[in-house]
Amino acid sequence: MSDIIRYKHIGFLKFAVLLVMIFAVIISVCPVFAQAEESGNELTPVFDTDSIFNDYEKIIYGFDDIESLKADFENPENLPSLIVNGTQISIKDKGNYNVIIFGDADCDGIIDARDAVLAQCFTEGMLTPEKHQEYAADCNHDGKTDKNDVYLMQMSGVFTAEINQKEFYKVPESDTLVVYFSATSTTKTLAEYAAEYLNADIYSITPEVPYSAEDIAYYTNCRADREQSDPTARPQIKDLPLNINSYDTIILGYPIWHSQAPKIVYTFLESFDLTDKTILPFCTSHSSPLGSSAQNLHSAASSANWLAGMRFAAGTSSQTISDWLDENGIEPYQPQPENDRIINITVNGKEFKAELYECAAADEILEMLPMTINMSELNSNEKYYWLSKNLTVNNQRVNYINEGDLMIYSSNCLVLFYDSFSTSYSYTPIGRITDTSGLKNAVGTGSAAVTFSK
Repeated sequence: MSDIIRYKHIGFLKFAVLLVMIFAVIISVCPVFAQAEESGNELTPVFDTDSIFNDYEKIIYGFDDIESLKADFENPENLPSLIVNGTQISIKDKGNYNVIIFGDADCDGIIDARDAVLAQCFTEGMLTPEKHQEYAADCNHDGKTDKNDVYLMQMSGVFTAEINQKEFYKVPESDTLVVYFSATSTTKTLAEYAAEYLNADIYSITPEVPYSAEDIAYYTNCRADREQSDPTARPQIKDLPLNINSYDTIILGYPIWHSQAPKIVYTFLESFDLTDKTILPFCTSHSSPLGSSAQNLHSAASSANWLAGMRFAAGTSSQTISDWLDENGIEPYQPQPENDRIINITVNGKEFKAELYECAAADEILEMLPMTINMSELNSNEKYYWLSKNLTVNNQRVNYINEGDLMIYSSNCLVLFYDSFSTSYSYTPIGRITDTSGLKNAVGTGSAAVTFSK
């Protein structure tokens, strides 16, 4: 995801006041750091619980201390004595990851008033954060840095603030995001129809400087006239989300301004890496056609998969929007009933909970339940059983197996792993035991009778 750069005009007085605040905080805390260095004491990072790997973003967060992760490090002997926000570490079989410590915006390993001042600078647009700083400053995990995050950091400098180190950003349930820009509410209405039908999240592109009625009074040399005639115009967006990586499909709505999409739509598209995402655009207008507006947007996200756009007039019905989405193969998100993927695995009288993944092979296993099978021992790390029928598999090299993993080997061999190790074999992962405490003792050293049930 490309860095988001925001520019904002700051009055000289406001700038001067904030500078005084920054210097005051630095002066006040510098003696503390000097004393820590002189005494040989290390500043202790603020961590919460066990480490969490985000393989998509290549970040790691939420660990207690260095010792708890040493088994996972590629070169534990080369670890720094103090891990701070932004530290890059190499993980076995995974590659390089950046450590994220929420609240540690200035990357010194602790959360204090200096972090709050820095976050205020990010909020005001005075400084552009590095990506790991941007993540760290989002203390409440709502996808943006604002006064609420600043408050949490301020409290950390005085009291123990409730900054959850386990969360990253809130992962949406739907994989579709409806994005729209609307100056007169026409586009907004249709975007809301789409979001409601799809059970999708919705995001309004809000300009940093709102458009007034005078700003869109066409052919008067108004703001919209000037922006649309300037190929380099990129109006700034207020509260741009930190990322949209969790979405696969974007429904993009905008009005027609001088036969094209408003330049602020380009700002949005150019703020993210949209590689392989599907974008379905639509425009609204009183009389102008879609024209080349959608095609011209392709340059702002050339690596995305663009579908053909559509023009809608004011007053278009919700049914028309639903039909259009169906025609383009965009299906509504259907929430899964809670815990419908959770099963029970009973081994020698001890019961474990397992979560099955969303895949065809796991669905086929669910249809077989309940079943009791006699699983054979192999390599002192797994129990296996050859099923009577082939499953729909997607075998891939997994590189590393964790204790409690459930996988399919070949096309019909159900495997329950009770140890963690590296592997060069290919499997179809179908689930995992959520709490493996006591699993090794329960399965024993020979074959074991195992019951799978809902």
